[in-house]
Amino acid sequence: MANWQDEYWQECISIAADDCGLLLTTAQLDCLASSVRGGHENYGMASGDDVASSNLSAYRDREKEDLLKAVRREKAKVTCRECNGHGRITMQAGPWTSNSECSKCRGEGRHDP
Repeated sequence: MANWQDEYWQECISIAADDCGLLLTTAQLDCLASSVRGGHENYGMASGDDVASSNLSAYRDREKEDLLKAVRREKAKVTCRECNGHGRITMQAGPWTSNSECSKCRGEGRHDP
């Protein structure tokens, strides 16, 4: 007895043949169903979907690892002592004021230890 996959493809071909007005023998139906099943099994290889999905998975894994690394690095940063975490250094000399970006933290207020 045929397995459920063979029966499925035979049913699909039988319905298609009826829709087209074709009369198929059991042997012809079996042959066509077997060919269609083989084509279906190789669809991913023929279309590139199986390769694309594995590449996408690898890309997502790499992207996830990069994001986790960036989060770990951000959590490890310390508050900048030069600007007290403001990112800017303001100095006043008489009537003149200097307001510049902190060179230690580059204006972020935090930096790597």
